[in-house]
Formats: sequence, C-alpha cells, structure tokens
Amino acid sequence: MTIQTAIAHIQGLAEGLPGIRQAPDFPPEQMNVFPFAVCYPAAGQFQAGPMGLMKGLHNLVVEIHVARKDLPRDVETALPFGEALAAAVMDDPTLGGTVDTVRADEGISYTFGALAWGGQETVGWRLTIPVKIQTVL
Repeated sequence: MTIQTAIAHIQGLAEGLPGIRQAPDFPPEQMNVFPFAVCYPAAGQFQAGPMGLMKGLHNLVVEIHVARKDLPRDVETALPFGEALAAAVMDDPTLGGTVDTVRADEGISYTFGALAWGGQETVGWRLTIPVKIQTVL
C-alpha cells in the first residue's frame, strides 16, 4: 500500500464516472480534454505505529475540471461529479485494498467553483479524501 497506488485507484474511480473523459495517473502540465480529474497528496503525517509499522494519515485531493466557456452549462455539467465520486469512494472504503481505510470519521470535504489548470479557467470540484495507510518498515 502506497500513496501512489491509492491515487491510481481514485483516478480509476473518477475515470469510471459517466462524462469524465480523462483521469491520468500523474497530473499533466496542460490538459485539452474536458472534463478531467487529477488526484494528488495535499497534506498528512507519518506516525510511528506498532513495532515495525509506520502509520500514514493522508489527505488526497481530487480536482474535477470542466472547461469554463458558458458558466450555466459548465456548472450543470460539473455538479453531478462531486457526489458521484464521493459515493464511489464511500462504497469502496479500502480503495481496492490500496489503503487500510478511508477515514469516514473525517468525512470527504469539498469546495466547488472556479478552478484553473495550466493557465486555463475551469469550474469544478476539489474533494479532500482522508485515508490511513499502514506500512511495514
């Protein structure tokens, strides 16, 4: 279990959402295919666990971007993605075995609104998914 395998699984869940056209394993410099999703680690901590284990408490951020061209239409396109991704994550609390658990007690937080990627204005979601990963040292 690693942060990267968790990110890859989340990207797979995002790519499976109807309407998402791309969800690369690593954030690209530029993107010209919309809507798309990117996931990356935002913050967390590594703690000593029981003997021989390290506990990682991580916040993984997923951004879902819709190109900003016609705000009413773009918001209408973007709105369903946040709840759909949160439901997919909650339905898979070990993210396919890539984490010990999605920390349901923390909840999945989000913001919705103006975003940007590679200098292009977008609208969409920024979800923060708290996870726990125990690693054998």
